[in-house]
Amino acid sequence: MEFGLGDALPLYAGGLGVLAGDLMKTTSDLGIPVIGVGLLFQQGYFRQMIDAAGWQHEAYPYNEPATMPVEPVLAPDGSRLHVSIELPGRSLHLRIWRASVGRVALYLLDSNSTLNSAADRGITGALYAGGTQMRLMQEIALGIGGWRLVEALHPEVEVCHMNEGHAAFAVLERARSLAARMGISFREALWATRAGNVFTTHTPVDAGFDRFPLELLEPYRPSLTRVGIDPDIVLALGREDGTDDAAPFNMAYLAARGSLTTFAVSRRHGVVSRRIFQPLYPCWPQHEVPISHVTCMSCPHMWPTGVMLPSLSLATTALA
Repeated sequence: MEFGLGDALPLYAGGLGVLAGDLMKTTSDLGIPVIGVGLLFQQGYFRQMIDAAGWQHEAYPYNEPATMPVEPVLAPDGSRLHVSIELPGRSLHLRIWRASVGRVALYLLDSNSTLNSAADRGITGALYAGGTQMRLMQEIALGIGGWRLVEALHPEVEVCHMNEGHAAFAVLERARSLAARMGISFREALWATRAGNVFTTHTPVDAGFDRFPLELLEPYRPSLTRVGIDPDIVLALGREDGTDDAAPFNMAYLAARGSLTTFAVSRRHGVVSRRIFQPLYPCWPQHEVPISHVTCMSCPHMWPTGVMLPSLSLATTALA
């Protein structure tokens, strides 16, 4: 959802974005073939001002792409390249911008196009703002639109890294796309594509995960699944109990179920995450829940037993 690269691209709010930005810089330094996919927000982080009484006031400068180190991505015929998503009664058209981060590329999706309605132009209006429905729309744009961008520009990508659960709808779009191309079922495509999905969780409390009630998600289910996919299968992927029709849709559960490997950040966060995700593994002891961590390279329990890590030589996309 955010990449923190510097003041020239104020598209981040805190540590999660800085980490994603550092990942991009590091892959450039190491020559690892990675692309980043995010959203181009008209308003990113705020500028803080403190008045004479000590109260904080926030100002949200407008991000004008013409003044930022980004360039539009063009189609072969020279027109602006868009990816489209079918929404209830309309299509959402997302423009694509490219920022060069050393030797790697960061692609940013932007809904502020005249092809969209006034409401839809505001989907990428502000980072972490606008309520639950706006968050859902942003995550549909990032996950579904992001994976369509990958297939349009970099079909060689084999590994998809989801930085937090915001991009988890990419799990559904990647499986749906493979099922359509290969003429196989969605369930078969999901099992095939999850081998190339990696999920890093950053949230230390269960309440911090994005959840969407069914009544909010219902109108967008055709956008997430399209025709021919059992919607109950999709809803079950994001619920602790797939048969509980009253349970909300949890984006972190979708990301974890749709990925071969799940990582926490620190060793301690790994312990916390295994407790949080325990409901997905009801027959497993908590210490054996297959979530490891990344900041202690010497830890003998860092990698889950039997899981082969994706090779760094493969083309990879990082969605944040």
